[in-house]
Amino acid sequence: MRLVICIALSIFVLGAVQGQKVKYKKGIISIDKVKKYEVVKTKKKGIGEPRTFTLKTLDGSELLIVKDSTLVFSKLPNETKEMVYQHVQYIEAPGLAAKSTVPQIAALNFGKKLSKDLEELGFFKEEGLTKEIFDQYVASHDAESIPEAIRYIDSMNVIRKDNHTRTVKMFGDLPQRKPGKLIVKDGQITEALITVGKFKLSKKGSYASVYQIIDNSGNILGKFVDIPSDGRANIQMLVNSEIEEKRLDWIYFKSTRQTPIWSMDQKMTKAAEYIIRNGFL
Repeated sequence: MRLVICIALSIFVLGAVQGQKVKYKKGIISIDKVKKYEVVKTKKKGIGEPRTFTLKTLDGSELLIVKDSTLVFSKLPNETKEMVYQHVQYIEAPGLAAKSTVPQIAALNFGKKLSKDLEELGFFKEEGLTKEIFDQYVASHDAESIPEAIRYIDSMNVIRKDNHTRTVKMFGDLPQRKPGKLIVKDGQITEALITVGKFKLSKKGSYASVYQIIDNSGNILGKFVDIPSDGRANIQMLVNSEIEEKRLDWIYFKSTRQTPIWSMDQKMTKAAEYIIRNGFL
């Protein structure tokens, strides 16, 4: 009889734990219909302004703070602001003195995403944020990729500064640029809605087509050679001829679900990204 009672009790307790229902609605997280936590979003006015999400208990204790941030390249003399390399989120657990940075978490409803992530990690069963859960949370969002990104930015800052210095020495001061969204349409290179340069066809062939890379001052900085049959192109900047006479920097156009076939504008946009990121324009 006692054995039957113990088994029944164990099943009841296990069912109660496994049957825990977590619900997120309008910033409030409820457990088994009891309000327990809230996710507060704060944002400065303006499009693209950073957001902050704070997970709190209902008595106001802050458990987790997630802030939008960016990893940026050092500003070049002709840039009006720093150029963004990657959008990230800075994560802090005040009660644990724990901090980390992760690539930006993609979510239409961040509060709902946060609630679901924490539920999967067992946070609501613990009813408290532990260091183990914090570490698992940031690891699940690729925190380990950030140090490599920072090393890449550091190395690129040296390259960008050197390329910019050599380009200015050859052509004079470069036109001012405001780093922002970059697109190429009909050969015109536009950054933050401002034209900063262009590609001009100089030779069209059956195997490859050659385009001059021209800045707003009319300087021919180099050439872009598209080789459609190979799915690649090379960029030859004039300042690099001082270092290596026939130096070719290659870029590749791999077919993806989003881009099964690359248009010329898309190819040139990728080339322009390379040219600008490397400090040539």
